[in-house]
Amino acid sequence: MNAEELATKLSKRELIKNVSLDSITIEHIESHRAIFLDVVFKNVVFKNVRFVASVFEKCRFERVTFESCTMQLCTIISSTISQLKSHKSSWIATDLHSNEGSIEIRATESDFSNSKFRGQDLKNCEFINCNLTKINLSKCDLSKGKFIDSTMEKITAKNAKFFSVLFEQVNLTAANFEASEFNQIQFDRCNLHRSLFIEAKIQETDFSIASETKHINLFKTTIKQTTFKGMNLSAVCLQEAQLEGVDFSQCQLNPSNFNQSRIINCLFDSANLTQSLFEESEISDSSFIQAELSYARFNNSLLTTCNFAKANLNLTSLHHITEVRVNWEHAALDTVLKTNPELLEAEQWS
Repeated sequence: MNAEELATKLSKRELIKNVSLDSITIEHIESHRAIFLDVVFKNVVFKNVRFVASVFEKCRFERVTFESCTMQLCTIISSTISQLKSHKSSWIATDLHSNEGSIEIRATESDFSNSKFRGQDLKNCEFINCNLTKINLSKCDLSKGKFIDSTMEKITAKNAKFFSVLFEQVNLTAANFEASEFNQIQFDRCNLHRSLFIEAKIQETDFSIASETKHINLFKTTIKQTTFKGMNLSAVCLQEAQLEGVDFSQCQLNPSNFNQSRIINCLFDSANLTQSLFEESEISDSSFIQAELSYARFNNSLLTTCNFAKANLNLTSLHHITEVRVNWEHAALDTVLKTNPELLEAEQWS
């Protein structure tokens, strides 16, 4: 089928079925509620076309380019998509689901806001200067992808996989990454304000080059070999977290919540932890050298082989802590709030 035949059939609202479009350019076509079934698009270029509320089912897209197109409210289902390029095109509220194999997308200056890609294999995809606001990427595999100079505000990416992904100058405000996996990730100059990583697994990831990290939620996360060094993490929630080899040195963590967490081999050197909570936590092999811990609370925690040298513990609460090989050298301990065993015993007998 050639472009003219396609335009004629679409103008008559005919079903496009069991045809192949190969090495052609399709321009200036507009169609509402078009249906494509078992259609092969190979080496096809779409220019200035407009498809609204159209359905592509059991189709194959191979080396297909969309340039200055509108694909609004479209559905691509049970199809095969390889080497799809999008430039200055709109895919607002488009739904891709149940498609086969890996979907390789190269998108520049395109709008995918409010679209759904749930459960798709999106490895090696690139989105540059794109609008991905409120896109749904839940259960997607986004490994080795690139997101550059794009907006991903309020996206939903629950139970997604991110391996060796580059985020560069991306707005991720209020992004929801609940229960997702992050490994070898860079958040270069990214805005992560109020983003959610609840129950996520994070490893070998660099948050220290982000532009904004305040109010992020890391409740019940598992974080290993990751750095937040020097970042402003005010009001961060790390309650019930599993932290190993995490660098929080020089961070602003006032206040923060580490209650009921397991903290191993972590750095808090020169961090501001004023009014932070570490109650009922297990902290081992960790360093708080020169940390500001005024009004912090470590009640009912276990401290093993930790270093608090030169830390400021003004009115820090250490009630009912258990300590093993803890270094308090040159720490300001004069006003520490700590349970006196003798007074406690006297109170029990009174």
